[in-house]
Amino acid sequence: MIGAGDIKLAALICGYSGLIAGAAAIGLGFLIGAFWSFLKMMVKGSFHERFDHLAAYIRRIYHTKKITAYYDFARDGAEAVIPLGVCLLFGTMAFIMIPG
Repeated sequence: MIGAGDIKLAALICGYSGLIAGAAAIGLGFLIGAFWSFLKMMVKGSFHERFDHLAAYIRRIYHTKKITAYYDFARDGAEAVIPLGVCLLFGTMAFIMIPG
């Protein structure tokens, strides 16, 4: 899930870098976030649990035809969260440092 602050940060990155360069930097940040999430799930051993929750969520939406919140703090806690803003920062920094 992405928060309102992350969206504002992405808009700021695009506003500062331009639409094409900003989108590339944000995409790189998303890749860093995906890699970080994957590593976190593998280290904590929650890979199968997280994908079970995702599959149950998709089935629930398919059967009820109602979109509900995916993240439930009571069920998921704070362990499932990564700071996406940090990933966007690292993606932007990496994009700026890549020659070309």
